[in-house]
Amino acid sequence: MKFISELENKIIIPDEHWYQGSSGNWLPSVTAVIDVYPKGQNFVRWLMQVGMNAKQIIEEAGIVGSNVHAAIDFFLKGQEIAYMKDGKEIYTWEEWVLICKAMEFFNNFSPKILVHEFSFAIDEFGYGGTIDIICEINGEIWLMDYKTSNMIHQTAFLQVAAYRQAWDYLNPHYKIQRSGVLHLKAQTRGEDKKGEKIQGDGWKIIETENYEDDLKFFNYCLDIWRRENKNARPKQEEYPFSFKLKNEYDGKENEQCDNGIQQQEQENC
Repeated sequence: MKFISELENKIIIPDEHWYQGSSGNWLPSVTAVIDVYPKGQNFVRWLMQVGMNAKQIIEEAGIVGSNVHAAIDFFLKGQEIAYMKDGKEIYTWEEWVLICKAMEFFNNFSPKILVHEFSFAIDEFGYGGTIDIICEINGEIWLMDYKTSNMIHQTAFLQVAAYRQAWDYLNPHYKIQRSGVLHLKAQTRGEDKKGEKIQGDGWKIIETENYEDDLKFFNYCLDIWRRENKNARPKQEEYPFSFKLKNEYDGKENEQCDNGIQQQEQENC
């Protein structure tokens, strides 16, 4: 089974997330677009409480989220993930707890994985992104995004709606039937006794309530982003991705002497 992606290129640099469409145009990521959505009074109050520590807290939370996402990706690729290796911690304890909650979901509900870490860039829509997972649960096709934050903001569902629109456009024969967020910091205390919800101890799937409405508000955000970022493109797109020093004599890489000084003749080292 092969699914269609229109991703040509992707660039991730500090504070920027870009995807290149088939036309060669650089498109903003879904997460960049929804950043224009109002954060709300609770966020403003939080900023007032933490003050100058806000940036550090947000960055640390982002690192935790990235590491948990990467661990799940390794697991779904068939690789073993472990808390420690050779006596050293691979993950922080906070990250490992979140990973264990994700593993409980996969072990208890056995979703059939169709695709994960699915990147796309669609010129017709004007944005790109990476979908965490498309899977099948009880015969229904789900699109889900992993979240490791304490609270789930409304923008999470705008993000899911944008992903769902893109997936359905690229893969019309495998359209999404249900979508939502796999929240790994939920307040749940075990499985749903009625068996109606997909949840466990400290995690749950929060399902999209109104996909069309969420998509409408995502498009509002996209219009605002375009207005505020006219002709925007990656600031560093012109820089090469790698360099390699060649030996002028045999085409091989030069070796360095113990003193760290590059010599013109290999025998001098």
